[in-house]
Amino acid sequence: PDKPDTPDNPDKPDTPDTPDKPDTPDTPDKPDPSGIDTDKVKETDGFVYALPGVTAGELTKLAGDGAKITKADGGEPEADEPVGSGMTLTKADGTQKTVIVKGDINGDGKITAADARKALRQAVGLDQPNAWEKAAALVTGGEKASAKDARRILRIAVGLEQPAL
Repeated sequence: PDKPDTPDNPDKPDTPDTPDKPDTPDTPDKPDPSGIDTDKVKETDGFVYALPGVTAGELTKLAGDGAKITKADGGEPEADEPVGSGMTLTKADGTQKTVIVKGDINGDGKITAADARKALRQAVGLDQPNAWEKAAALVTGGEKASAKDARRILRIAVGLEQPAL
């Protein structure tokens, strides 16, 4: 038998019986903030992942009206400027996510041998990455940069492999 709704029974809240439904904002007309999911941009794990070459204009359009991108130095990129790891996407509702271009560890929006070097330095413990540098280095999966990540970044930099989200 079920126990009555009481403060002594943590399984049943001390509230009137209502159908189970998730908490929803008072403004149901707002767009769904669940995230961006295209073949070039994906919002997941607290980051916005973009392929190299995605521009600030493209990303702000995908994020919706009122969205803006900020560079790590606080400036705003031009609409035709490629986004780079470490930039911040701010949506109209105030939600902020860090942009990650996998393989772009130095945040310049390109994947180069310099990024492969940074991945290798992370792998051997010479660099202590921040959260977005760590995420940008993990091109082969895993939880820590490895020589395998550095190798794949170098192969992408010279055109032997294609970047992926």
